[in-house]
Parts: sequence; structure tokens; C-alpha cells
Amino acid sequence: MADESSIDYFKSTIVSNKGFSRSHRFKVTITDIPGGSTDSKSMSVLCESASIPNINIGTSEYSLYRNKYKVPVDYSHDDITIGFYLTGNYLVKTALDSWVNKIIDSSKYLLSYDSEYKRTVTIEQLNELNKTIFKVKLFDAFPISIDAIDLSHQDQDNISLVTATFTYSRIESENKNIF
Repeated sequence: MADESSIDYFKSTIVSNKGFSRSHRFKVTITDIPGGSTDSKSMSVLCESASIPNINIGTSEYSLYRNKYKVPVDYSHDDITIGFYLTGNYLVKTALDSWVNKIIDSSKYLLSYDSEYKRTVTIEQLNELNKTIFKVKLFDAFPISIDAIDLSHQDQDNISLVTATFTYSRIESENKNIF
């Protein structure tokens, strides 16, 4: 058995576990974006950044004969932010604004039914062959904020970006573990 602190053991661990995951290889799909005519494929292609959600375990202190220790009581996931490149016609911004308007009618202050605006967002980590190696599905997802779009005369060569924060009610993860 190799010394666990050796470089050879490190290398064999990486090789036997299919190399390193590359953070720039991912795909985001939003199922049937409400309120507009933007297709999911266009949104996916224009996705600049996303994250696989975290998990938080809530704890409570428990005491038995004066020794306090923590026990798990619940779990939660934080909202996620997804960034998109903007095209010359503001395709993504228009789609996100339409989605928000589908959630709540700002002129009448009326909230829509859940089924009209909640969607599934899928985030996939890909390998070098564009095969899914890890996937999460966020169910009942919808945008809760759309960030400001920064404009500047000093950023003449930069592509404009828009980011949106999404919340969701449930998450499922799937490890494909294929190569």
C-alpha cells in the first residue's frame, strides 16, 4: 500500500476517480419558461454561471446530565444565483422580466397560481466528453430577484451580464458517475 501522504497516492486517487471535475463544464436547463416565447435551449446556451446548491443542517443543543451536544433537527438549501450573457435584443432579460410579471401582475398587484410560474431548473456538471457526471433538479423554482445590469464607458470590450436569484421548494441530486 502506498504512503497516503505521497504524491503517488495523490495521483492514483485522482486517476482512479476519473480525474478532476472542471467547473467551466456545465449546463443549466429551465423547463418551459413562463410568460414569454424564449426557449429553454437559448437560455441554456447563454448561461454564464451557476452553482450547485449547498445544504445546511440545522441543529439544536441537547443536554443529558449537563453535557450539551448538538443534534440535527432540520435541513435547508440556500437560494441560487444564475448569470446570463445578454444579447443585443436583451433576450434573457426580457424572458426573466416576463417570468416575474407572470408571478405577480404589477399593475393589479395580483399573484398568480403556483402552477403558472413555478418551474424545474436542472444544473448538470459535465465531463470533457459533455456527458453528465452530476445533476441536480430544483423543483418549483422561480426568480425572486433580477440584479441590476452594470453599464460603463470603461468596459467597452465586456459582454453585458444579468444575474437572477432563484428559490425552490425541493432538490434532487443524481450522480451519474459515467465517463
